[in-house]
Amino acid sequence: MYYGGRLLSHYEANEFEDRTDDLINVLTTNRNAVIVMDSDIRKPKGRINKTKMRVRNEFEKAGLYCWVTKGKEIENYLSAEAISNAFGTTLQQVERYELFPEYISKTCKNFENKKVDVARKISPYITYNNSVGILDLKDSVLKVYFEIKRWNPGEV
Repeated sequence: MYYGGRLLSHYEANEFEDRTDDLINVLTTNRNAVIVMDSDIRKPKGRINKTKMRVRNEFEKAGLYCWVTKGKEIENYLSAEAISNAFGTTLQQVERYELFPEYISKTCKNFENKKVDVARKISPYITYNNSVGILDLKDSVLKVYFEIKRWNPGEV
C-alpha cells in the first residue's frame, strides 16, 4: 500500500481491540508492514505532528517498523551528485531541514508540477556510493531490508 502525505491521517495500525471504525487499518491489508513518513521538521528542535506520532506509536506497538525521515522529507536523502549529474550542474547537498522544492528550483523550475519527471531524471544517477552517507539512509534502508527478510526467511 502507498500513501501520500495528507492521506496519513486516514490510516491506523491498531490491533483488533483498539481499532477505530472510521480509519483504514494497515494491518488488515498486510500484517507485514513498514511505513515511511516525511518528518516535515524544519528546524533542529522541531517535532513530528500528532498524526505522525500516533501512527508511529501504533506501528511500534504492533511490532512494525516506522521510518520517520531524519530530514524534512524523503527528497532530502537525494545526493547532490545524483542531482547535479542529472541536470548537468553543480549543487551543494540539500540540507537536512531544507525545503526540497526551493533547493531544486535552482535547477528545475516548477518542480511541484514535475515530481515524477524529476524522479525519473535523477534516479539513474543514484548510487550506493553517493547516497550511503546521507543522514540515516543506510541504517533505515537496512532496517526495512531486515524486516522484509524476517517476513520471508530464506527468500531475500
